[in-house]
Amino acid sequence: MGLRRLVEFILNPKDLSGLIDRCLRPYYESKDQKCPENMNGITFGDFLTIIPSRYGWSYFESSLGNQNFVRARLERLNGLRNGIFHFRYEVTPEDYDFLANQREWIYQKINREERKRSGGENGR
Repeated sequence: MGLRRLVEFILNPKDLSGLIDRCLRPYYESKDQKCPENMNGITFGDFLTIIPSRYGWSYFESSLGNQNFVRARLERLNGLRNGIFHFRYEVTPEDYDFLANQREWIYQKINREERKRSGGENGR
């Protein structure tokens, strides 16, 4: 939910729609699957495709920082998330710490975007 909320702060619906068309639609069509049309249908894996993509990164760079760092974080988070939610393995203390740190990182980014929207942070 946190990553979805952050994306909603950064992308307006028109920009999101354009990124869905450029980043996700070719993949979904190649698999003969229905492509999401809006935020409600996007999976965590879809965010991993959109955010660090050559089309999406320009929207996220000022909020998230280094592209390679963000991609690595999201890839590890996605792997852990899938492993946990699909009961593939037990969570280790290191996994739990990583998840807690990523949650905090995402919420820091959300809080920053909220402050920018309210005028509390001068675009920094």
